[in-house]
Amino acid sequence: ALIPYTRENLKLSFQPARFFADLERQTRVSQKATQSAFYRAIEQGLVEMDGNDIPRLTDKGLRSLAPFTSKKLKGAKLMIIFDVPENERWRRNHLRTVLREFSFKQIQKSVWATDLDCVEHIRSEIKQVNLGHEVILFEAREIK
Repeated sequence: ALIPYTRENLKLSFQPARFFADLERQTRVSQKATQSAFYRAIEQGLVEMDGNDIPRLTDKGLRSLAPFTSKKLKGAKLMIIFDVPENERWRRNHLRTVLREFSFKQIQKSVWATDLDCVEHIRSEIKQVNLGHEVILFEAREIK
């Protein structure tokens, strides 16, 4: 439904009340519920409106549609250590949210680890939020 320039997309962009009314008739889900879900998706960063007020899926939205599946690292863990300044708290909170999405567990305040191989996805998020200088990624093995 979010492919650019479809009839539904144009209706959502220029006649949102009509779009949600039509959706209610088709799905038998209340107009209020569908509107709430749409605006909640925007708030959660799953959908954004582009320069022409056309809804587009964000990278996070695409990931949520195609659930992340990865292989487990054999005998190792992916570890991330970060130090994001207090005045940029939103970036730190965003990073922690992403880490939870990828099944990272907190070891200490700014040290997280997972046994899943999600390096490329984490690097993409680090680049997107411009945290390259505050974050270090490691592949670590426990010494017994």
